[in-house]
Amino acid sequence: MRNCRSPPLAGGEPFFIMLLTVQFPLADSRRFIPQDSGRLPLPQWPAAVADTDFVRGFGAIRRRGAGGLDGWVGESVVCEARKALRLPNSPRLLTLEYAGTNYYAWQQIVFRRLFADGFSVAKFEIGYYVQLTDPACPTGAIGTLLESILNAQVSIAVGVNSRKTVSLIQASKLMALSYQRSTTKATFRDDASSQPWWVTAGSPTVLIEHDFYERVRLPYPGKTLPFGGNSGSNLSLFHVPFNERQLAVWVLESIHPDKFAKSETRAFRICLLRLHAEREVLRSVLRHLATNRITVPNRVETAKIPPPTESLKISRDLQAAEDLQYYFNEATRRLTGLAKKADIITDTKFAQLAREASDALNPGEREALLLAVQNSEMRRSVSRKIEQFIINYNGPMSEYNISGGQQAAVGTGAIASANVFHQWNQSINGANLDTLGEQLGQLRSEMKKRGTQPEHDTAVGAIAEAETEAKKGDGPKAFASLKRAGSWALDVAKDLGVAVTVEALKQAAGM
Repeated sequence: MRNCRSPPLAGGEPFFIMLLTVQFPLADSRRFIPQDSGRLPLPQWPAAVADTDFVRGFGAIRRRGAGGLDGWVGESVVCEARKALRLPNSPRLLTLEYAGTNYYAWQQIVFRRLFADGFSVAKFEIGYYVQLTDPACPTGAIGTLLESILNAQVSIAVGVNSRKTVSLIQASKLMALSYQRSTTKATFRDDASSQPWWVTAGSPTVLIEHDFYERVRLPYPGKTLPFGGNSGSNLSLFHVPFNERQLAVWVLESIHPDKFAKSETRAFRICLLRLHAEREVLRSVLRHLATNRITVPNRVETAKIPPPTESLKISRDLQAAEDLQYYFNEATRRLTGLAKKADIITDTKFAQLAREASDALNPGEREALLLAVQNSEMRRSVSRKIEQFIINYNGPMSEYNISGGQQAAVGTGAIASANVFHQWNQSINGANLDTLGEQLGQLRSEMKKRGTQPEHDTAVGAIAEAETEAKKGDGPKAFASLKRAGSWALDVAKDLGVAVTVEALKQAAGM
């Protein structure tokens, strides 16, 4: 007969209390398409008016109880989204079966909220207050508790008087559909030109917050990142298998009970969840760019005076392109700021751990994204930021062990020339482009003095091109020019002692 632990008594002393938040990032690409999507202008995020504005089918806009964070992170107002996601048969008392014994936990839903930045980033979050009163509850039962919450059936509004039921962990796509329909004018909702990819779901994540004496541990692979300063907090990242994928589950342990430490932990929680949403949305928008769902029109062609019947379309094309570049510029700035803010709070390299929590970009996908950015008509200052984001999405490129010679292209839509980005990233070895440009200038002058053969002139020309691109800040193009310089340029560079250029030429030659 199965053993049973006594269920916790209402009002009894809890063994542990935790706040469990499940987040679904939503990428809204409607600002980046030329046609009218029917997107509603209200609420005017992030300046939505509390107690006045609302999101149809989700709920009213309310001021956050403890406020948001100072500065651009915002989130002082959110949509109380109780209508969008419901748990019709959610029990207050959970029975957790583990190793032949039943353990018990109380659960209470404390929030269901939606936040949007008014441009492309939206996120839906549901929070659970959970308590156990059984001090003998083992680590494995905590894993059962997490699985029980994530596998619970939820009902999601997907249209007028229409709802669908799925498990919570599988709710991403339906939440994206619900958000798209709820923020679209009624006359556009069933328009034939409407596309489901206009709003897509990123990978969900889970954050568990608790006090240190509760000793919450999960029976999954993970690592711990201690906070710095006087907070004494710990952050752990676990990879939990769900539906043949790895779900990132963060566990935030707060040691000090004082108000300052609690405020710091809350700030980090908001920062971490926003960072995850920003990264997932940027990744989704980049995928649309790589697959030509989103395009950046050629400015020269669209600048021509159009026929009167096409003037509106041209205007929308250009506005969509400007909106896309504005988003990319702001998204990379926000991601950098969030990562720095989190690093300051934790006094550690949190941003590196956050990258590890995201789904990995395989080499083929990374090349396709880089190539799409390279071939777009975006301003160079914007495309450079995006290229750097892609390269660093899951850490340095060296983790893919790309070395020596021209590598074959991998993945649908990728071509071999995109590997220039990989080789360039390795060749600089931490040096900056200013140093390379200066050394290439020295090498070009020396080669002109020594040159006696026609092929030497060709090599000098290649070095001159590489020098020009390096001084412009375009590393991949500089590297592509170095590939044409030949062995004589390398010999002269060795004699001259320009170490950065020697290394770049070696990589270009496949040595």
